Parts: sequence; C-alpha cells; structure tokens
Amino acid sequence: MTHLAATISYLNENNLSVEDFGKYIGAIYAKDWTPGAKNEIDYFIEGYHWNMHVFPAYKMQILNRSESKIDYKVKRNWYQKSYLNPPYQLSEADLQAWLENLWSAVAGKLGLSYSQSIEDNWIMVKVSK
Repeated sequence: MTHLAATISYLNENNLSVEDFGKYIGAIYAKDWTPGAKNEIDYFIEGYHWNMHVFPAYKMQILNRSESKIDYKVKRNWYQKSYLNPPYQLSEADLQAWLENLWSAVAGKLGLSYSQSIEDNWIMVKVSK
C-alpha cells in the first residue's frame, strides 16, 4: 500500500492521471487472466478477492449472484486512513479512481463490464456479462 500511496502522490505532484495509472496497472494484471478458462463471473470474483485480501481492512459481501452478473460491496476502508495524511495526502477520490480503472481493465479482458459507486461506507460493485 505504501508503494501505491507514493505512486499516486507522485502522479498528483506531476499532474499525471490517476485514472490512466489504474488502466495501465489493470492492463498489466489482465495479461495473466485467461478468458474462457471458467465462468467469467466466478473467475473475476475469485481473482478480485485474492488480490484485495492483502489489504488488512478489506471486507467484501456478495449481494446478488447469477451466471451472468454479480453485485457485491467492499468496505471503503480497504486502505489505511493514514495515507490520507502527510506525507502522502491522497484523496479518497484518487484511490477509488485507481481501483475502478484497474478492475474495469481486468473485467474488460474477460468480456465483462465493471462499475462501482460509493454508498455510505461501502463501494458498491456491479460486474456483468
């Protein structure tokens, strides 16, 4: 997380796009994902969970699931709040933009659509074929 926080700080200090960085990282991650290996929804959610569980505060709850879509929510505090303070001074908007663009790129590789929104203390996620 420190590396991510430092990178986003660098991007902001140099007027570079956090969204583009998220897309770039997502494209790199997506190279290791194999479309058609199994049900894309199951494959995506397993990979999402595997990647996100490294953050100590990460919590996910599945709301609806079918063969063609999944709706779930993730606690907004997946990152350490200390990164919102000096020396990093990240904004939550930057962290969420990075996260959304990263996972949109991976979902796209699998032929899925990905969207997220904020609702109270949760990131609401919809993934569908």
